[in-house]
Amino acid sequence: VAAFLEDWSTREYTDTYKNGPQKKHFGLSRATTLLHFVSGGLYPIFDARVKTALARLLSQKELPGTVSAYLESYVPLFQELAKVCETNDFRMLDKALFSYGALGERNFSD
Repeated sequence: VAAFLEDWSTREYTDTYKNGPQKKHFGLSRATTLLHFVSGGLYPIFDARVKTALARLLSQKELPGTVSAYLESYVPLFQELAKVCETNDFRMLDKALFSYGALGERNFSD
C-alpha cells in the first residue's frame, strides 16, 4: 500500500488552460481516492477537507500530508472512529468527515 501511494502521489500530469499547459502532481488526496476505489473501500480518502475535519476533532492546527502519516496515523484513527460510531459503512464516515471539514471556521466548543 505504501509503495502504491508513493508511486501515485508523485506522478505528474498536465492540465491545459487558456494561458497554456501546467504540470501538476497527482498528490496524496488523489492517490488515496484511487486506493479507496481499487481496494473496494477498505482504505479511506484523505483530502484537504478530511484533514481539516481531523485537525478540528484533534484540536490541532494542521495534520501532516504524507504517506507515512496516512498509514500510521490516519488509517488507525479512521478505524477507531468507525468503531466508536458503531459503523462498518466506511464511505458514510468518509463523507461525514468530508462534510465536517467543509464547514467554515466556527467555534465548535461553545
